[in-house]
Amino acid sequence: PTSFQSVVGIERALGVVAPQSVGGTEYGFGAWSDGGAATHTISTPATNTAYTATFAPCSFAISPAGQTVSSAGGVGSVSVTAPAGCAWTATSNDPWITITTGPSGSGNGVVGYSVAADAGAQRIGTMTIAGQTFTVTQTLVCEYAISPAGQTIGATGGAGTLNVAAGAGCAWTAASGVSWITITGGDSGSGNGTVNYSVAANAGPARTGVITAAGQTFTVTQGTNCSYAITPISRTSSATTLTGSVSVTAGKGCTWTASSNTPWITLTSGATGTAKGTVKYALPANSGPKRVGTITIAGLTFTLTQNSGCAFTINPTSKSFPVGGGVGTVVVSATDAACPWTAKSNNTSWITITAGTSGTGNGTVAYSIKARTGTTSRTGSMTIAGKKFTVTQ
Repeated sequence: PTSFQSVVGIERALGVVAPQSVGGTEYGFGAWSDGGAATHTISTPATNTAYTATFAPCSFAISPAGQTVSSAGGVGSVSVTAPAGCAWTATSNDPWITITTGPSGSGNGVVGYSVAADAGAQRIGTMTIAGQTFTVTQTLVCEYAISPAGQTIGATGGAGTLNVAAGAGCAWTAASGVSWITITGGDSGSGNGTVNYSVAANAGPARTGVITAAGQTFTVTQGTNCSYAITPISRTSSATTLTGSVSVTAGKGCTWTASSNTPWITLTSGATGTAKGTVKYALPANSGPKRVGTITIAGLTFTLTQNSGCAFTINPTSKSFPVGGGVGTVVVSATDAACPWTAKSNNTSWITITAGTSGTGNGTVAYSIKARTGTTSRTGSMTIAGKKFTVTQ
């Protein structure tokens, strides 16, 4: 041969060129050290013929240059591009990155690797492949939990804590969603932590607020501090048809309801209200005995007493008897079957009630008159259902 052209990668890792045979005689080429293409010329001693050998430089490329992996870990590969005969190696620079295939090669090749799972913060590692740096970024996937999920606080207010559970390096924040809940400590953290909070006193109805901690919702329920009063608390009315009202006093935002507990009491307005208000009611005329009913207003009892509307008539209203006496009856008529009445003799020595001394509604009173012994007429009476019955003898 007259020359050696493009002799590639001859012992370049060692920086020397192996002896070559030209016309049966071995000659050595000098060391290749400039990193670029090199052409070396030699002459044979016998013929003084010049021979050349050209050495091409090795260049390397990797694809991709890096990879992002989740905290669960995973596997991947890197392609190496190099001229034929160009040797290369692949090494991991971090213990959590493992070369699984292709730790070395020549020319084009592929390096396989695996990334271990990570429960901590984000981390970055590298591999050196064919003299190039491959970067592995492992992201942190954080999971959060809080305990307890909520708390009930009394109307007078108070303080409490909630616990945040998170992986190491997992950052979080805590914030109140309402003005009456204040974060007093632990408004931010990383990993496990505690959030302290205080709840202001409640001057109104029951309320619910939230704290958002590490993306989780913590619910605070606070009981009512509403107080109520009604004026008046009772009333006595006549038996006629009438209307009336009751005033309600309550704190701002405090709601209340009113309902009749008695069928003859009707609410005409104010069945519901907030803070101060008025409940109005109506009563029909009472034709029966005295009755008592109630209205429940804001949890309080208003008592209403309606006087009796009972009315009675008797028939007859008087009667005359002969000297020898006799018996008789009086019919009682009432406006209502529940109306009670009584009957009594106002001259018990000679007028005796024999039946019907009391009753309800309509009824009958029986009586007897003794014989008269004197010569002078006499007059007596009975009181029946509040009416006077006159006896003349």
